[in-house]
Amino acid sequence: MAFSIEQIGRRISGRRKEKNMTQMELADRMDISFQAVSNWERGNSMPDISKLPELAEVLDLSLDSLLGNGEPAQLLKHAAEGKTEAFVRENQVPQQVFKEVAPMLPPKDADMVFEHTAPPFDLTDIAEILPFISGSLVDDLFRKGVENKNVQDLDDLEELLPFVSPALLEEMVEQRLYCSEEVSSCFPFLSEDQVDRVSAKIYDTYGLEGMEDRDCFPFMSERALAETAQRKFEKNGLNDMDILAPFLSQNQLHELAKKAVAKDGIKAIIPLAPFLGKSLLEEWVKELF
Repeated sequence: MAFSIEQIGRRISGRRKEKNMTQMELADRMDISFQAVSNWERGNSMPDISKLPELAEVLDLSLDSLLGNGEPAQLLKHAAEGKTEAFVRENQVPQQVFKEVAPMLPPKDADMVFEHTAPPFDLTDIAEILPFISGSLVDDLFRKGVENKNVQDLDDLEELLPFVSPALLEEMVEQRLYCSEEVSSCFPFLSEDQVDRVSAKIYDTYGLEGMEDRDCFPFMSERALAETAQRKFEKNGLNDMDILAPFLSQNQLHELAKKAVAKDGIKAIIPLAPFLGKSLLEEWVKELF
């Protein structure tokens, strides 16, 4: 039987009225807002699991009568009574049951149930439950996914990325830098400092083209972009600088152009010309001549 918070809401409403209680009176007894009671009764939300035993007592109902029948209700009842571990020792929990109840379980309880689902979740099919399990469990799943020979690159684990700890994500990205794998899908979930560190290592190994292939530039800090441009300029002038130029400020481009002209003459700025603002370029040429 499918789990229905609407039916639970109707039971709460019906029993409250049978006991001649207003929503405000029930809210006062539960030390919550009357809006919370209203949301329960309309089926917009569920009582917090820690409140279920108290709610059943106030309404003079058993948890079975409040939650109804079916596997989701039984799992939720045991969790409310602090008996999740005992329940999963004796029962394998179908995936669909866990998906229905997971939003209402504390993360530690969700972790215990996750480990006893049948069949076990595949890494490609866990997006729905990731917000409800603990960060440490997500990290463990991510590590196992990275070690899985069937996982070609980190993009295959894209659904996990928003929930993986930044430290582990950086570690895994750095481990994969020297394989022919895509890591750009990880960048939105790393801090700017982490992206800068990873990008510097990519530059050391693969140069600007490798950074472009891995889509580093949109996620790097202005400081790191400027440092990369300076390193590139010191190595071989403005050659291939057009790869990085769209991500540099006009001031940075201006400074590079000035250095290039001073070193190699006016023709040296040709790679940067499309990226220099017209007015800035005209002003700079006037100053030069």
